[in-house]
Amino acid sequence: MHGLVLLDKEHQVLRPSIIWCDQRCQAEADSITQTVRYDKLIEITCNPALTGFTAPKLAWVQGHEPVVFGKTQKVLLPKDYIRFRLTDQFVAEVSDASGTTLFDVVRRR
Repeated sequence: MHGLVLLDKEHQVLRPSIIWCDQRCQAEADSITQTVRYDKLIEITCNPALTGFTAPKLAWVQGHEPVVFGKTQKVLLPKDYIRFRLTDQFVAEVSDASGTTLFDVVRRR
């Protein structure tokens, strides 16, 4: 569910998905928490920056795979990628978006 699928401008997958249980982005999660502050993260996203969520995984790609990051045009959860393939629409549920650490829950954006 809370994985990372990166698409380029032609909506082609750029790399294998990083699934929710992959823990390689602990340093990035810690950096997000330090930069934004824990209390502000909770205020905005209603969640801490955890390794299972999307933003730390995206930050990991930025630091370790900069060419892939530079080609990225869309960031999706795995099930949202499947939905896109089935419907040709980019849609995410609020409950899932809140777990990306990229979604402002209060303002719904």
